Amino acid sequence: MLTVDRAQLCDVKNRTSSMLASYVAIARSIFGNRDYLEDTRKGVAEILLWTRLLFNCQVWSPQTLLQRQELAKPFFRVLRTVAREQPKLLLEQGKPVTTDEQVLYKLGLPDIETLMRASRLRYLRRLYASGPKVLFALLQEVRGSEICWKGAVVDDLKWLSRWSHESIPNPEAEPE
Repeated sequence: MLTVDRAQLCDVKNRTSSMLASYVAIARSIFGNRDYLEDTRKGVAEILLWTRLLFNCQVWSPQTLLQRQELAKPFFRVLRTVAREQPKLLLEQGKPVTTDEQVLYKLGLPDIETLMRASRLRYLRRLYASGPKVLFALLQEVRGSEICWKGAVVDDLKWLSRWSHESIPNPEAEPE
């Protein structure tokens, strides 16, 4: 378990460096190749992001704003390449630069925070089913004023509840 401190920021920077090194090696041959369909490029990008940048993110303590920004830079660099929405190329073509949200929408992907929340919730389920001692230890974790993993999971459950109430129609509601 990583705590919210310098060690976690170093880990984020190491992950970023590792992911970018892998990305640069395949950027032109895979992502820059017009012969590959967008779905193929998107699949390779997801593998790259999950194995290099977000691997084991379900056990991280919540990130600070600086750490989230450090993760977002390479995350969106890869996705912008897949979507062919690199700001430099768009400006050269006289087109407006798309936002990160527009890139996610175009690719049909959730944002990085949603990916991490879903990963933590899946991990909670696995812990509950097969690792009650580890789960109990994580839930008992107290770190003073720092936000702990338990706090992140509680926040994730509240987020899931809000999302489900907003997304799923109420069967008892009057038709419009």
